[in-house]
Amino acid sequence: MIQQAEFGPASLWAGLLILNFLVTPNSIDAGEEQYEQFEREVRPLFVEHCYRCHSLSSGKQKGGLLLDSRDSLRNGGDSGSAIVEGDPAASLLIKAVKQLDPDLSMPPEAKLAPSEIVALERWILSGAPDPRDESAAVVVKKEIDWQKAREHWAFQKMADPQPPSLAADEWSRDAIDQFVLARLREKGLAPAPGANRRTLIRRATFDLAGLPPTPEEIDHFLADDQPGAFERIVDRLLASPRYGERWARLWLDVVRYADSNGLDENLAYGNAWRYRDYVINAFSSDIPFDRLVLEQLAGDLLPVPDDIERWKGQLIATGFLAMGPKMLAEQDKEKLAIDIVDEQLDVTATAFLGMTVGCARCHDHKYDPIPTRDYYALAGIFRSTSTMENFNHVSRWRELSLATADEVEVRKKWQVEIDVARKRAKEIEADLAAGQLGRWRKHAAQDLLAASKGRKSAVYFEAESAEKTNLHIDSSHWGSPEVTILHTTKGGEQFARWSVEIPHSRRWRLDIRYASKESRPMRLFIDGEQIGDPVLGSKTGDFFPKGQRWEQVATLDLSSGIHQLELKGTGASIPHLDRLRFVPAGEKDATTWLPSDTGSSPPAVVAGWIDFLDRSSRQKDPLFGTWLRFLQLEEGGFVDGAREICDDVSAELAAGSDGVSPLLRLVVDGLPPESLREAAGRFQGVLSALDLASEKRPVGKDGKKAATLQDPELERLNGQLIAPGGPFGEPLALGEKAIPAEMRQPLEEVRGEITLLEESEPDPISTALGVADGKVGDLPVHIRGNHLNLAKEVTPRGVLEIISHCVPTPVFGGEESGRLELARWIVHEENPLTARVIVNRIWQGHFGTGIVETPSNFGFRGGTPSHPLLLDRLARDFISDGWSLKRLHRRILLSATWQQETRVNERAREIDPGNRLLWSQNRRRLEAELVRDALLAITGDLDLAMGGTLLPTANRGYVTNDQSGNQARYDAPRRAIYLPIIRNAMFDLFSSFDFNDPSAPMARRPSTIIAHQALFFLNSPLVLSTSERLAKELLGLEILDAAERIDWLSERLLGRRATAEEKQRAELYLAAARAALLGEAGEEEEKVDLSLWQSYCQAVLASNEFIYFD
Repeated sequence: MIQQAEFGPASLWAGLLILNFLVTPNSIDAGEEQYEQFEREVRPLFVEHCYRCHSLSSGKQKGGLLLDSRDSLRNGGDSGSAIVEGDPAASLLIKAVKQLDPDLSMPPEAKLAPSEIVALERWILSGAPDPRDESAAVVVKKEIDWQKAREHWAFQKMADPQPPSLAADEWSRDAIDQFVLARLREKGLAPAPGANRRTLIRRATFDLAGLPPTPEEIDHFLADDQPGAFERIVDRLLASPRYGERWARLWLDVVRYADSNGLDENLAYGNAWRYRDYVINAFSSDIPFDRLVLEQLAGDLLPVPDDIERWKGQLIATGFLAMGPKMLAEQDKEKLAIDIVDEQLDVTATAFLGMTVGCARCHDHKYDPIPTRDYYALAGIFRSTSTMENFNHVSRWRELSLATADEVEVRKKWQVEIDVARKRAKEIEADLAAGQLGRWRKHAAQDLLAASKGRKSAVYFEAESAEKTNLHIDSSHWGSPEVTILHTTKGGEQFARWSVEIPHSRRWRLDIRYASKESRPMRLFIDGEQIGDPVLGSKTGDFFPKGQRWEQVATLDLSSGIHQLELKGTGASIPHLDRLRFVPAGEKDATTWLPSDTGSSPPAVVAGWIDFLDRSSRQKDPLFGTWLRFLQLEEGGFVDGAREICDDVSAELAAGSDGVSPLLRLVVDGLPPESLREAAGRFQGVLSALDLASEKRPVGKDGKKAATLQDPELERLNGQLIAPGGPFGEPLALGEKAIPAEMRQPLEEVRGEITLLEESEPDPISTALGVADGKVGDLPVHIRGNHLNLAKEVTPRGVLEIISHCVPTPVFGGEESGRLELARWIVHEENPLTARVIVNRIWQGHFGTGIVETPSNFGFRGGTPSHPLLLDRLARDFISDGWSLKRLHRRILLSATWQQETRVNERAREIDPGNRLLWSQNRRRLEAELVRDALLAITGDLDLAMGGTLLPTANRGYVTNDQSGNQARYDAPRRAIYLPIIRNAMFDLFSSFDFNDPSAPMARRPSTIIAHQALFFLNSPLVLSTSERLAKELLGLEILDAAERIDWLSERLLGRRATAEEKQRAELYLAAARAALLGEAGEEEEKVDLSLWQSYCQAVLASNEFIYFD
């Protein structure tokens, strides 16, 4: 677990020093992806719901508002601007669609779906990017000129260029360098010198492993003077499992990986981690990229390999299509289905083809040559794919079984065996319970008498009688009319306090009756003093009344008189409190306070009668209220009192009163009882009648007796007795524990069989997010994207026509969805997009910017290649190298281009401000995960265990809901790739360092500078703990010289020795801070040293050099 360090007063000095380290690099514009969000999610809403009243094409401008151009939207109408960029809550558009104000409710015919409102809010929050720069009045629909469209560089066949021959070229090591150098010379530029060895190993280790090199690794590289030293570094890193973790994380961005659904029902994707581990293994094993595409799109349709793990991997890979966010509570199920298709189509096109196709759902693509028919040709493939298990009220996504046929058969056989044993056990339990009920009913008289004695010696009180509490009284939801409880759903300190009168000075035992399905302990106080450890921490099996159990919580010596009893707990985790009792504490047995003449019924039954009769509601009970009146009679005047009771009841029965039960005729008819024992005998007659009726229940065709009694009064009595608050309720719940040992042998034998079966249970059948083929068919065009407005004819399944001149169009048909044909079309070696796209992504990972700077948009609005011939050369070679990612990485890292130093060249910057021509290597900041992992790695605290899940929430359980925040934990010292990724509730550290919510593919993370990042290094428990660990380790070294310590720390954190200037500044700081601390705090010198070096370690951690690499 990551621990928080205690931090001394030098943290102020650290804060000042941290500010001295901060600089502000350029941030990255993510506009193209945001424009795509507008085209995919926002424009279709405007077209469908708004344009008929607010567009020039409709000739209407209601309220003075137009929504069909960017400027009109921002100018607004009569009520002002429709949107406030970055502030959805302040935007009139959001107020209107939420329909909170009857005078401002749009659209007028029906409220937008929650998912549509969320899309608008997300769009405004991101700054309301809107690519519509033309006037709506001049938009003219044009037919696609296919010949002209295919002149766009990305739709042309890949060239097979040879590297240029360059004079006086002693710099180039690879064709990469020749292409780069040729472009530099065109602009009169030259490459930067090669980086030094310390820079190279730090850069390579972060690039390939996502971790800083250790001092030992640096020293080993510096000492290796044999040829090929850097090649060996690269090969070692590519062979390391850390490589797979590093590069899998970059791919997971592209495929919008998350461990929860997000949106309306943020349920746990409890098995998404299998897909993440599949990707890590795929990168580590260098599975060819074309194979990865096939498996992710159609792994379930590929031939079953001999290797079972490989087969499982193929199924797991289809989680690529399944893990998108879904509006699970959407009640228009066809809309939900087509929204899922749209999301799958979007991620497939952007991830593999670098194309945005989403806006063709409603109309021909506004910018790229993708007609609506192409969209629905592709959509038909995914609509023929089954992603959902069902479309119930809250729809349920599909999970694929990873069990083999043999595993399924073994588990099926085991399940049959244990089901039979459990059924037999239940039958025996039922027979025993029925027999016990009969015995308890037959001994009711003596039990009622025993209870009357025991009731006098105990002090009972109901939880809701608390004189002061902030808990909620509940008799209808978690409670019942018979079992009124105290509980809460609120946070903060919770309490309940009772004043209890103790009749005698003696030793008492406190019991509390409560229900809880989970451990919810509370603290017990008597007269203001806490008593022992927390109590009520046991699970009773349920939160409802049937889970109510008595628990002995304390034994106390109490004097007679009034005592204060109080229970305290925290937050909503409070057990459901029903009753409390003080009973005389026995010396040997917990039930010795009960009378000894309990007959053959267990003490728990007598205690049940006491509890049942002592409830305040029992005074007016139609049957047992009369017994309570008999209990109040004095022995000397019992007959006269009994006659009065019998006359009163007889009169009420004659009048047909609801206040008395007809069963009381068995008690009051004839002469009145002469003693309490005789009265108990008459009540015994009532329960004997119940017993007889139970025995004579009719037997049905299934051979079982009827579940209910024919007499409604006896049925009500039976239900009352066995209910959770009845005298037999808890003994029944205790099961065999309330049955005499000699009668339990048959049950014990069956339970022994069940135990053996449970111990031999086969491994659970694993499942994974994934898809399978569903009902196969083609889709009609949805006019304006509306699933309720369909074209008359279907569009045959197909692919993008724009590259049909490069790749043959596959034939779709038959009984399969077409996903496999689509995947093979994507990885066809002549597809002009796929190899270019993935090569560009890898290049971006090594230089910060791709050869094409819009990695998921190779269309007309995307960037153009800085080195088009180099891109094609790399793509061709990538294919001929068997689509090997590791070979591509190795080639790039061994190039002179990648090995350049990072330097400032003012002349080059003027000519090429963005360094697109690569006259220098780019300085790059660590991503959020690398920042965290580096902090753990430098102290040796990073746990390198691989695989598995850290998500505590069960599969399909709520990770967040409207009553709770994120339940995920982030304190495990594993690599950050294994931490849960929760949509709508991102880990703060991730959010601070630009890891955006993964509800959509992330082609390139922005690199911002915000206050939260500086505050993280100033206040984060992780940073404070790391600083403390480093300081203690440094002070434990056998070096006393400050300059040597500064060098040690610099090598540990930055991979190099400190400069003379850095040492001078650090020593000045340490001296000044030491003087201030000794003067102000008067602390011991040893504590001052620790505080000083903690603060200095923290300052170096906060330096740009720690979180950037050259």
